[in-house]
Amino acid sequence: MAGVSIFEVVDGLRLVNCGQCACLYAVPVAVFLQSAKDQKAIHCPHGHAWTPASPDAESSSNVSQTIYELSRALMETATKFEAAKRRIDELTPLAGTPSLKELRRRSHILAERAEGVEAGRALCPYCGQKKYRNSLAEHIRRQHKQLLIENPVNIVA
Repeated sequence: MAGVSIFEVVDGLRLVNCGQCACLYAVPVAVFLQSAKDQKAIHCPHGHAWTPASPDAESSSNVSQTIYELSRALMETATKFEAAKRRIDELTPLAGTPSLKELRRRSHILAERAEGVEAGRALCPYCGQKKYRNSLAEHIRRQHKQLLIENPVNIVA
């Protein structure tokens, strides 16, 4: 079975690719096994003939199947690893990054300093959005966290 890789079996079909034109196509498992047993040729959609190896010579196709499965598992593992790495980076504060308590303190100071617009409302010092005074500190801490980290409030509380 030189040049033909077997990928997987799906609902009674075996996916193979032609060794000459690399065309991927499905062959019924029964036809594949009978052709392997009788050593008769199977043709790809473009007309290239190839003969599946006999069932006792399946070691080369098992190797290609194993390589395919391992590469797919490796890709899945790499994807999971990258997602976990991003999550750790999100949750781990950088050296010199203020604590959550310090960010809350800064946002409350800015909320107290905020310019009042109408009864109970004030303008956000960063985006100018009108917020109720009791929710302005939370807005600043959540929406403008990076600005709050980069520009510390110069007041000792």
